Amino acid sequence: MRKYFPALAALMFAAASAVAIPVSFDLSRVANKDVVYEAGGHGSAEPFGGNPNGLHCFGEDGFVDGFPQNRYVPSSQEDLGNYVLLRYDQPNVVELCTHSSVEPQTYVIDIPDHVYSKLGLLVSSVDGDSSFTIRLQYKDGTTDFLWWEADDWYDLGPRGNLEKALRELDRVDAESGMAEDSDHFHVYEFVLDEERGLKTDKELVTIAIGTDPNRWPEDQLRFGGVFAINGAAVEP
Repeated sequence: MRKYFPALAALMFAAASAVAIPVSFDLSRVANKDVVYEAGGHGSAEPFGGNPNGLHCFGEDGFVDGFPQNRYVPSSQEDLGNYVLLRYDQPNVVELCTHSSVEPQTYVIDIPDHVYSKLGLLVSSVDGDSSFTIRLQYKDGTTDFLWWEADDWYDLGPRGNLEKALRELDRVDAESGMAEDSDHFHVYEFVLDEERGLKTDKELVTIAIGTDPNRWPEDQLRFGGVFAINGAAVEP
């Protein structure tokens, strides 16, 4: 008669279970704007957003309370690891506009083909909260059109599925380079998982972020930005 050892069976199951490995996706080919003023006060940047009266951007730590000099931002989720921001002397955000008068935008990101248990985005918004499309293309040819959300960079506290990833930052006048010591601006983490529509049993091959078919609010001029995207790749 074969004997059954529960403890041994549990150990064998744990060894065979999938392990999630953090993967940072490269946004350098799709980033469309530099909104981080470099340390030292001798850098350059463009305003975050497109409001004619909005002149401010983020700054680098060391010049102001700002983006880390090593460009690493820890996720709130252990299996998403550290986000890696793009260099501050080049385009470092994918910026999108909510208003329906702006032509639809789509930015396709090639990623390592894997099954992912989670996706995480570092995001922020200006002139109000905003939401946009994230399009997920799977290896079997199926596609999901989901939402990602960003809170306004001046919000007191995040809403819903958002956590503050970089908090209490200063901002910089992008034209003059003058710092505003306010400790009141934030970048948020938005996490997408199975509960929020990610297929965790399919191999994901591309991600696209944009305004087609989803953007909110369509009747207001708001801007959202994606600074980094990570995935938790499932390895058998």
